[in-house]
Amino acid sequence: MNLLITGGTGFIGSSICSCLLKDHHNLTVLTRRPEIISSPVKAITKIDQLKVDMIFDVVLNLVGEPIANKRWSNKQKQRILTSRITITHLLIAFFKKVENKPKLFINGSAIGYYGIGKANNPIDENSASDDSFSSQLCQQWETVA
Repeated sequence: MNLLITGGTGFIGSSICSCLLKDHHNLTVLTRRPEIISSPVKAITKIDQLKVDMIFDVVLNLVGEPIANKRWSNKQKQRILTSRITITHLLIAFFKKVENKPKLFINGSAIGYYGIGKANNPIDENSASDDSFSSQLCQQWETVA
């Protein structure tokens, strides 16, 4: 299978790539750190490096500024949001141009979609979102996807 993975060098993406390589899948990874990618994985640093004749069976979108390694200042929150939204918009635009569209597009947002919850009110898949940054981030990202 041919896969395009954004965020393939991140915390989750790197583990997924290792598993997919064991099963001999063909991987193209969009990353800010192409120097850590080795063959047989193909590294790209920009969406415009994708050609319309490339065929991807699956696109896994894990892109984004890491959320756990810095304080969430307003500037950092904007980086976190922009890094996810911008690339996702570009992926959607790419899909519209290609004749052979991916069979599956997986956009990995987060459990943060459901908000921060309260001590006496646990969060599960039936919980509503809230106004927290993480919830708003996930909602905006999923809307674009």
